[in-house]
Amino acid sequence: MTQNEVTIQGELAHVDSERRFAFVRPLGELPGYVRTRRDGTLHMHGRVLGELAHVGDQGTFLIVPGNEQSWTVRRVIRWEREEVHVAAPESRPRPTPTRGKTFVHPYNFVSLPACGLADAQGVSPFARSSAPSHATYDPERLSGHIDCQLRTLGPWFIPDPRKLVVEGQGEKHKTLGYFTFDEASGWDENRVPDKDGGEPALPAASLRGMIRGVFEAATLSCLSVFDNSPLDFRMGRDLEDQADRTPHGRAAPRYLPCRIINVTDRTVSIEFLDGRAKDDDKARPSVLRVAPMHAYMQSVKYRTDRRDPNSEKVGTTVPGWADLVTLPDGKQWTGNRVAAVIATVPGALSNRSRDRFQVREVLRAVRADGDALSADGIASLQAVQSDPQHKARQPCVVFGYLHRTGPNIENKHHERIFFRWTDYNPIKADDNSPEMDDSIEDRFQKFLIDDARTEDPGTGDGVYKSIPIEVFNESLQRLGEYSDRQPGKDAARIEAAKSDPPRMLPDQGGPTAVGPPYPSDFVRRDSGQVSWKRGDTCYALVEGQGKDAVVHGLYPVAIPRLRHEDLRGDLLPFQFFPCSAKHVRCASCDDSSQHYENQMCRECFERDRHLCPACRVFGWVRDLSGVGREGRKDRVDSVAGHVWFTHGRYVSGDYLSSERVPLAKLGSPKPTTTLFYLGEQRDFSREKGTRWPPALQKIRQPLYRRLEALLRGRKFYRRRLGADPKRSDPRRNGLRHEGDKRGGQNQSVFPLPKDMVFSFRVHFDNLTPEELGALLFAIELTVPASQRARLPGEARLCHAIGHGKPLGMGACEIAVTSLVLHNTDAADANSRYRQWTISPEGSDKQTYIEAFGKAWDDAVAANPALRQSLEDLLEMLRCDWPAGETTPIHYPPNPSTSEFDEIYKWFMENVKARNDQRGEPGGQFKPLPTPADERNEPDQRLPVNPKRPS
Repeated sequence: MTQNEVTIQGELAHVDSERRFAFVRPLGELPGYVRTRRDGTLHMHGRVLGELAHVGDQGTFLIVPGNEQSWTVRRVIRWEREEVHVAAPESRPRPTPTRGKTFVHPYNFVSLPACGLADAQGVSPFARSSAPSHATYDPERLSGHIDCQLRTLGPWFIPDPRKLVVEGQGEKHKTLGYFTFDEASGWDENRVPDKDGGEPALPAASLRGMIRGVFEAATLSCLSVFDNSPLDFRMGRDLEDQADRTPHGRAAPRYLPCRIINVTDRTVSIEFLDGRAKDDDKARPSVLRVAPMHAYMQSVKYRTDRRDPNSEKVGTTVPGWADLVTLPDGKQWTGNRVAAVIATVPGALSNRSRDRFQVREVLRAVRADGDALSADGIASLQAVQSDPQHKARQPCVVFGYLHRTGPNIENKHHERIFFRWTDYNPIKADDNSPEMDDSIEDRFQKFLIDDARTEDPGTGDGVYKSIPIEVFNESLQRLGEYSDRQPGKDAARIEAAKSDPPRMLPDQGGPTAVGPPYPSDFVRRDSGQVSWKRGDTCYALVEGQGKDAVVHGLYPVAIPRLRHEDLRGDLLPFQFFPCSAKHVRCASCDDSSQHYENQMCRECFERDRHLCPACRVFGWVRDLSGVGREGRKDRVDSVAGHVWFTHGRYVSGDYLSSERVPLAKLGSPKPTTTLFYLGEQRDFSREKGTRWPPALQKIRQPLYRRLEALLRGRKFYRRRLGADPKRSDPRRNGLRHEGDKRGGQNQSVFPLPKDMVFSFRVHFDNLTPEELGALLFAIELTVPASQRARLPGEARLCHAIGHGKPLGMGACEIAVTSLVLHNTDAADANSRYRQWTISPEGSDKQTYIEAFGKAWDDAVAANPALRQSLEDLLEMLRCDWPAGETTPIHYPPNPSTSEFDEIYKWFMENVKARNDQRGEPGGQFKPLPTPADERNEPDQRLPVNPKRPS
């Protein structure tokens, strides 16, 4: 080592796997060198990086002086984990084909047999039937209790709702303590204690839910937790671009800007504001139907570290827009009439949009106060129109309506003006040449007369249209659902958005972060109430022309979304639909003449006689939402379960070491990710050609249509050992949020350590031997002898309980310490209650597990398609991986940074990628592999970077 070289301890702060370089963050203060980057990291070239370099990896680095008194990493002396990382390329062992290129997803699906389930339902306990009575103990059935011990195999956490502290402003951060029996002393709504020192316990509900989930999958029961609400997806940019792919029998649709001009109890009248000229439909790239106007300063991203000179102004309104929308009383002037100078010759909005679409940009706009334009406004329009610098763009004056969506994305820069080419507009229908015969004032007065119409004039020109109130009400419902999913749940965020502070973010050079994007204006109106009113501008999905036009829906001017043709339940085999819910696909329910009582067919009315095994054993409650509650004299709406759980009581383990950990982000389920949640029907390639609107033809993955897709199955999280609360890199089983960040998208918890032991008891009554065997399997995960051949001898199954399962938390195993059967074979009922005898402890539990295994084999013999479901279940319960396996388990990373900041970008790149190595129909994307392939076929695993698949 020379005089100028320095040895440091550090960790990787950023890795660019594509361009092969990284940055090292020194651990601790080291005098004698200058940090030139803002975050204090040192550049590291790819030739010294080695294999499997991830953010958070630590090691010893040799650094040397670089240019401008900076330092750079010359080589890696050693990595913290030498069996994974190597320092010098010449000493690097030959990597396996998948090392560092693929990952295993945290969840996968236990498949469902698409047909033939009835063939297996003649076998107990898989048959659908009524639950046994609670009035007496059946001597042909089994009753008793099971004593259990649960031991944790890794960090785990079950929240206690009494121990909740909310911190911060805006997007508030939640801290939760773990569940205990004793009082939540030391916790209040304003203070987070340093430790949570109470004696932990396991709530009975957590135990019951964990075991029921396995029981449901093992007995082919219904999906008791199933959301059948409709799903939306993003529309294409311009439907007409796909008009040549319109399915037979359908007309080409259009997505037209419009304005609501009248709302009655029966109909809604709208005015189409199609801003395209005569020849625009032939233009490629297409021309937008609205005129964009520069409204906010945006960030300019340079290829160098040169600072954006406008970074301090990012998100602020530009002068022309500020004059247009700001009124003296502080209200936002939006939705009213405007006069604007637009560029008649369409062009690109920016370099990024050059190949995608063209626009007629607004050069200047003034508002119409009341029914008149001000003299100053007219003069400013004329000045811009006659300006020589705009001559080539052929500027002209149009009249229309201002639409303001608001700063709903970080780098928002344009808003819209809705207008249409009318007789009062300076574009002739024959040659698109400007018509300047009338003055601006005269043309504006004609525009006002036209604007005063509130009824469909019946001219057949397709300008005005009356639509059924049902279409309008459905659009309002969709708005409400959007509000519930997004910012409508957060009144404080909506309230803060009213003041419109500048959106300046740190990475754009702004001084402070201001939280996530604001909701669009249609959500903000009236303190979060979502609605449309007379004069509002929106978009209409239209099929046909003129009087024959049919409006299929109205959509907000934000991210336009269409609703899938079918519900999630329509893609679920009928037998797996929740017993608690109405059979939306029941043939009798579809026929209104067969309604038996309260809009319910007889089969649904008598659902308690056809319960799945899990609902018979664990209990059942009918979903009465939307169902009449009167006239229920002979209708059964609930059945008590035949198993019940005690709380888990603490036996042993070091719980005093629990400390506060800011967890990594835990996302909500995203069923719109169809590449993961849906499988392809056999005739997918043919049926995808019948989609409507035709713009969806470019989407090659299956959508929620029963013609082309099916649900993947029951969602299970991978069982994992080795989760580490001290690490932040998910690739190394880290649980912490990078940098210990605490925000509204993550929570802080007090995880408990492994090797903690709890005891609990499961009471049961009136179960068949097969049902008891299924319950024992679901508790202890002891595989029947006939199924052990499906697992290698070292295979280990375990449960996952509590919070953080996507991160690998909650792994645990349960041991049955005793099985006690009650003697119910008494001479009469009276003696049964006077004399209660108990069989000797330690009854042969394996006898009942094998009885369930025999039923399992008989069901598979009746329907071989069930074999895959059972194999998937055993795979998803495994917590062991092959020796030397280095493929990490985590959510998809950002392909550009290999970090977990914007994981949605992985899905975007996956859609663009052409990963068709297997030659499957429609295999242009990399779908989620099956559980078995994820383990046994490394080449089938998901690539870290879809651009460069494994």
